[in-house]
Amino acid sequence: MFSSAMIGLLAVTGVTIYGIDRMFTVRSERVTKK
Repeated sequence: MFSSAMIGLLAVTGVTIYGIDRMFTVRSERVTKK
């Protein structure tokens, strides 16, 4: 059983990881285009 607090924490962690992943992807694309 998952509590709402655990679901909220999981959602925040997922969004944070996704954001960092996007940031590194954009940076690597810019470096490759150079």
